[in-house]
Amino acid sequence: MKSKLLAALLICFSLQLYAAPQPGDRAPDFTIESWLRNGPLRISRPAGIQTDIYYAVVFWGTWSKQSTDLFPFLSYLHKKFNTRGLLIVAISQEKTGVIEKFLEKQGEIEFTVAADRDGITSAAFLDVDSIPTGFIVESTKGEIMWKGDLSDMGRVFDKILSGDFDIEEQKKISAFRKELMLAMQSGSDSQMAEKCENILRIDKRDPSAIRCMLMLFEEKKEPAKALEFIEKMIVGDPDNSSLYFIKAELMPDSGKDTASINSFIREFRERFSKDHAVMNNLANVLVETEGPPGEALKAAEMAVKNISGRDDALTQALYCTTLAKVYCYLGQPGFAEIFQQKAVLLLKGKKGYKEALGKLEFYKSVSTASKDLKMIEVPEFEQFPETKHIPAELEKSSPVAP
Repeated sequence: MKSKLLAALLICFSLQLYAAPQPGDRAPDFTIESWLRNGPLRISRPAGIQTDIYYAVVFWGTWSKQSTDLFPFLSYLHKKFNTRGLLIVAISQEKTGVIEKFLEKQGEIEFTVAADRDGITSAAFLDVDSIPTGFIVESTKGEIMWKGDLSDMGRVFDKILSGDFDIEEQKKISAFRKELMLAMQSGSDSQMAEKCENILRIDKRDPSAIRCMLMLFEEKKEPAKALEFIEKMIVGDPDNSSLYFIKAELMPDSGKDTASINSFIREFRERFSKDHAVMNNLANVLVETEGPPGEALKAAEMAVKNISGRDDALTQALYCTTLAKVYCYLGQPGFAEIFQQKAVLLLKGKKGYKEALGKLEFYKSVSTASKDLKMIEVPEFEQFPETKHIPAELEKSSPVAP
């Protein structure tokens, strides 16, 4: 009997591949009931603009946690690529009121959001209700260049901008995905593995093929072989941080001892120490999985140290919040209070302020009750001069767990 994960992947493939337009096809134009943010748009080069324009067309729904969790990522993509020609269009088939209620909680949204209540645009792109799904469309010819996992969209657009993107390769991948779906339906593990390998030979970072291979190993209860597969992928793609996260997750189930796991975590941190987003994610993962505290602290510190003037207040606050969480994990709520205070000051008047304030009050209450804890030296960061007193307006909140 096939696992639920494999069955879910089969459904995902079958929904996305039949009847839906593929790379190389002409994209349907937008037929939208309501443009809720930053619209209307058409799939064509805007008048008066001479540079290349691309549309990231994203289908989502408020009922899908996977979709709604991607909104901060879409904001990140907008900030990174908007001035370089990428216009993001997030389309939902839900009622306007439902979408608006969700959007009001998101703060300022700079990309385009639309309500496709009649489902005309969604049906033209997807033919079925398969979300979240993303497309990248070139504006001059209206050609679909890419279709796939939204987490991969930034990497793909980087390749487009650098001239390394090959649409013929995308057509081949699309064909292999259809073959992979047929292999799933037939239940042939060997054919599934073969099709995944075909895809990975073209694009070694294809997330769907990697997930499928891992699910095959999970189905057979072969964590050691899954780990061997990921280690081989790392050798061929040593700068792919996602593979390191997967390896760290697989190592305990593969029988690796604590010393080996901790050694790998250190190697992971040192390799990506200049990537503040990876360091922040690593610190969070280590706290949530009760990983080595020292490595969690070093990762969180590197995230904060690597903050630059290009990072917005939300990003800076996020990294300070993570560092505060790590200090609490280390049993140092006083230092957690210091960095959570910085996060609160950065978020004043912005989304997330109340939540950050609640965490600050929690750390204050824990710190007050833990004055006898052994203290360690807190580092100073040039980006955040030490603040000794919390402003009076921040003193109103009830403690909540972070």
